[in-house]
Amino acid sequence: MAARRPTTIQLGRLTNDYELGEYLASGGCGTVMMCKKRGDNENKQYVLKYMDLNELTTNKANGAQREAELMQNINHPNIVTLYEVFECDNKLHLVMEYCDRGDLRDRITERRYKRRPFNYSLIRRWMLQLAKGVKALHEAGIVHRDIKPENIFLTGHTDDIRIGDLGISRKIETNQRAKTRIGTPRYVSPEVLKGVPYSFETDIWSLGVMLIEMCTLQKVVVKLKRKQKNFLCWKRDVTVVDVPDIPKMYGSEIMAIAKKMLKEDPLARPTASELLNMITNLPVTAKE
Repeated sequence: MAARRPTTIQLGRLTNDYELGEYLASGGCGTVMMCKKRGDNENKQYVLKYMDLNELTTNKANGAQREAELMQNINHPNIVTLYEVFECDNKLHLVMEYCDRGDLRDRITERRYKRRPFNYSLIRRWMLQLAKGVKALHEAGIVHRDIKPENIFLTGHTDDIRIGDLGISRKIETNQRAKTRIGTPRYVSPEVLKGVPYSFETDIWSLGVMLIEMCTLQKVVVKLKRKQKNFLCWKRDVTVVDVPDIPKMYGSEIMAIAKKMLKEDPLARPTASELLNMITNLPVTAKE
């Protein structure tokens, strides 16, 4: 069914404070459009996301409320900023930061089409920003659960990273575990696929898959596979992670970090804080 464009009647109370702009998208989790604050001399643009709570399932309505609550409680330069949230006419409205350079998926697709890989320094800078953003989420007790290029936004002339879309994120306590099998299959961790309880480590796996994609410009699938290994006088089948190779131009150290992020055992992966240190300590130029 084609998406319905919002009308002035639907958003009557909102139009007193905001000037509605270009319609961007509509789907199961709400309608997204551009807006500006009335009387703002700087003419700053924002993204408005609104959801009709009458039309959402209970799970989606709870998810919308959860996204608003989580975004309100975190303020970080590498996470999309929520400026205002309010409900009127049984519609939940989120006024958010506008990221004017699109999302990472579009940028990867563009570079693949032009056969122009990202340079090493840009990937290093993006990974630094991603690690900082994920660290902030985890320190706030938030597991994102859907880290992928479509949810990573770029802004400004330097293409700075903003992590967005906390719609299926979950706040957990330090020793708590989530159980819901949720997320985008290509990026979900082995523990989520197995249906076992999981925690913050699942985001590190997703970020590792995304790192491989940024280097290869391909939609990669990182799988577990059985492999036979020799142990003294006998052979034994073990499970290993099949991590795709990245181009040699990025050097061995980025590949080593990716492999650490993509360990089957969640506890063998670096924390967001450890990952940030690893990326910070990467050389300014790639080493073979």
